[in-house]
Amino acid sequence: MDAAHINLHKVIGAVIIGTWVNLMLFVLVIDRSQSLGLLSTWTLEANRSYAA
Repeated sequence: MDAAHINLHKVIGAVIIGTWVNLMLFVLVIDRSQSLGLLSTWTLEANRSYAA
C-alpha cells in the first residue's frame, strides 16, 4: 500500500469519526432541550406563526 492510500484512509477515518461525534453531540443537545421543554415550546410557536 502506498502513501496515498494510507493518507486517504486516515482522512476518511477522521471524517467518519468527526461526523459521528457531531451527530452524538447534536442528539445530546436535542435530547437535553426536549427534556427542558425548550424545543417543544419553540415548535409550538413556529406552528402558530405558520398557521396565522
